[in-house]
Amino acid sequence: MNPLLQKLRSQAPWLFDELRLEVTSYSYSEKYFGNSIVVLHSKDMKLRFVQDRGQILVDFEVPAEPGKWWSLYFLLDAIQGSAPTPIFDLDGIVARLRQNLTGILEALGPGWSKTKQELERRREERSQALRRRKAQPVGRFRRFASMMRATLRRFRSSTRP
Repeated sequence: MNPLLQKLRSQAPWLFDELRLEVTSYSYSEKYFGNSIVVLHSKDMKLRFVQDRGQILVDFEVPAEPGKWWSLYFLLDAIQGSAPTPIFDLDGIVARLRQNLTGILEALGPGWSKTKQELERRREERSQALRRRKAQPVGRFRRFASMMRATLRRFRSSTRP
């Protein structure tokens, strides 16, 4: 059996008992660092637990857009207005999930259009910030780039008639 599924059943029985989630699919690859995927569903939600190199992540499928998955981290960022501290262990993920489940179900259900706008707005903000960071030299290269610009200015000014 999938080790991640076993952990979910033992450490988060409420997913199965209270929420009545059923296992849709699961996979496990011992060859690839023990990576695992477990997909659970009920009539109200579908979520996917992914264990990748020991880190555990949770994604939710949007009922209005089957096949579209959003990370718990990004959903909470959009719902709460600030990014939560990343957590990658099962106990922390399950606790965060339980604490925020009502808001998540609201955001993915009746509030989806508002949530989607906020997710897209925040994605664009992150993209712009990343583009700005890529344009700025970092660390030692910043000093080197500054010296090269100064050298280039001196060279240009000395070669002008």
